[in-house]
Amino acid sequence: MNQYYFIILILIFRFILKNKSIISLEDKVQRNNHIINKYWYVIVEYNNKNKFYDLINNIDNRLEKFRDWYFYIYGIKFKFVSSDIDKKDQINIYENYLIILYDKDNLIIKYYFDHNKIGGNTMTYLMEILTLSNEETKISEQKLSSIFNIPYFLYEKPYYYKSLIDHNIIDTRRYHFNMKTSIEGSQYEILYKLALIMYNIFCKKINKKVDFIVFYICRAFKNKKKSPFNNLGVIWVKFNPNKITSWQHLKAYIKNNKYQKYITNLYINSGIASLNDSKNTRSSVDFNLSNNYLVDSPIKRINTSYITKGSFYTPNYIALVSNYKKDHVESFVTITSNSDKFEPLDYMKELTNETI
Repeated sequence: MNQYYFIILILIFRFILKNKSIISLEDKVQRNNHIINKYWYVIVEYNNKNKFYDLINNIDNRLEKFRDWYFYIYGIKFKFVSSDIDKKDQINIYENYLIILYDKDNLIIKYYFDHNKIGGNTMTYLMEILTLSNEETKISEQKLSSIFNIPYFLYEKPYYYKSLIDHNIIDTRRYHFNMKTSIEGSQYEILYKLALIMYNIFCKKINKKVDFIVFYICRAFKNKKKSPFNNLGVIWVKFNPNKITSWQHLKAYIKNNKYQKYITNLYINSGIASLNDSKNTRSSVDFNLSNNYLVDSPIKRINTSYITKGSFYTPNYIALVSNYKKDHVESFVTITSNSDKFEPLDYMKELTNETI
């Protein structure tokens, strides 16, 4: 490697580390309460009565290790409250980071996460506990070698990828549906099906085929001491089903571009990223997607969503939670749409205020 090239990379990396902030760009967005809602909600319906009752009766014990970890990372006490759903009006939501409301008759728990204090690794960790997943979720970790991809990242400029569709913002709607896929295809088969669904919906709505749609995938990063609350990176995808013709092709595409999550994580946590960066990234794509996986969790369904407001709208947001069974993967998809170009398909059920 050219000696000067190497020195420049080291200087860039040292600058990023020197300016590394415990408040990430995503933290800044979440703390602007005048433009964004505070809570991320998760609805879980369990299919095992005994495990459901064991969870709600021992929630303090189940969260004990998490609370110790949270205090170690952030130096503050984790605040939560657990209550029967009939008593929800007695809870002061602003004093807690996590609100757990259980419905014993229907084996349902509604979780409300304060996104100012919970995101990325923290959210994933809690989901493992609260869904009784049998395995720890693997989380991305920052790599020193990622600095060598900075020049290529700046050359490719994925942050300039822009939707070819004019999304007009309308009132928020939410829909959910389930998908069943093979173990072999793993997350990539699920992602491919979702990308194809969204591509076809948009093209049908505007009555023409577009060269591609643009979306980005959020990836959580493992928290270390004094990490930001929302510690993540993103990978952009330009999707055309005539060019990415299978989940295997999509897998290769994502693998080839996974360097983007490391570079964006460095930038998001650098302290120099601005709110405009977040606004432009969100508004330039057709949708963004976050995915989490569970292993043999005793759940019947899980829906999760987060509503952005004002100038920080994303046209469409997809929350994907996949439950890995012995011989298949069962995925729960929740689409939050703010776009007039999204038209739900017949099998997509609407989530209303009564079902949230």
